[in-house]
Amino acid sequence: MNERLCTRCDAREATSLGVPISERLDRNPDGTPLARNSVIVRHDPATWTLLCDACVDSAIAAGELALVHDLATFNGAPLPTEIRTTRLLLRPWRRDDAEQLQPILEANYAHLSPWIPTRIATPASVPDLERRLAGFAADFTNDREWRYAIFTHDGSGDSAQLLGELSLFPRAERGRVPFAEANCAEVGYWLRADATGHGYVVEACKGVLGAVARIPRFSHAEIICDERNAQSAAVPQRLGFVLTNVVPDSEPGVQLQIWTSALGAFRVHRNERGGG
Repeated sequence: MNERLCTRCDAREATSLGVPISERLDRNPDGTPLARNSVIVRHDPATWTLLCDACVDSAIAAGELALVHDLATFNGAPLPTEIRTTRLLLRPWRRDDAEQLQPILEANYAHLSPWIPTRIATPASVPDLERRLAGFAADFTNDREWRYAIFTHDGSGDSAQLLGELSLFPRAERGRVPFAEANCAEVGYWLRADATGHGYVVEACKGVLGAVARIPRFSHAEIICDERNAQSAAVPQRLGFVLTNVVPDSEPGVQLQIWTSALGAFRVHRNERGGG
């Protein structure tokens, strides 16, 4: 599953991560001259590309690249803090989302509790949820795990209704691991009951996996779901994942399906805009 083809020629193995020049400058803001070849580089992972040696050379010769990272040593996890799709806005949780989240958990406990961890599904007071969401935000910033709140948006880009969550976890063959040890992104998700059946999870997954596909450390993605949850298992099938294993859960009698996909197919989804 270690598919890392150059995104420029789509033929040779990628060896580098290219960071393009965003803007060339010849003067400082005060009007004084700058050194020759001064450039602006923005931390926008949506513009970073996986390149083979030949395409790195041609891009440098054309004056397109500001930085080149060696994939063998690069460990960054530049996941965007805002992802937009046709109907959705995804961003990390914030403390003030607790006001919207609390009634959703109250109304959806029976819908969610059989399938997601108790600490996520269980309703709580707004102050308790604020602390929980602050912890999620800290985990996102520190690359421990990345939980996106899923909102509809009104076309102007403003978020509206909270629908649920899409989460990412760094993973290796032995399970969830620190990011520096991972080669796989595990995808999880939940939606409020009245938002199911509209394709929101598939749309959100495509947007997020487009960003994940540009992280060199990750060669593939996995979705793990209870085989009794047919609605959840339909998502990886619609995304083109392949069922690669069925393993027993820690809960007696429960079997978990492991769905896997290489990330190459998702590199075409470039609809995310990196936040700060």
